[in-house]
Amino acid sequence: IEVMAGSDSQIAVTMMLGGLGIFSLMSTVFPGLIAQTTGACERGDYAEGQRLQDKVNRLREGIKIGPFMAAYKYVARKTGHPLGFMRAPFCDLREAEQAKVDAIMKAEGVY
Repeated sequence: IEVMAGSDSQIAVTMMLGGLGIFSLMSTVFPGLIAQTTGACERGDYAEGQRLQDKVNRLREGIKIGPFMAAYKYVARKTGHPLGFMRAPFCDLREAEQAKVDAIMKAEGVY
């Protein structure tokens, strides 16, 4: 049986247990980071894979702020991977939410 992670929070552990990769929503916003994480695990460098997984998890918390998918789209625009804007009945991030997201992204060196 071939197994792939279905949650970005489970990349490293899935691959450490013999999984082959991930179905990743975060790869639309952070393709390089997700590729580095899976690559480290594929090479058997599980310490690096876990270090990168920890970063994925911190970024994941940031892009879950606000209304459904709003932070994903906001960060995607700021990192050069535009996914468009929210459509009714959903809304974009408020300024205070943008500030929280920006603080996390800056702390992680994303922008």
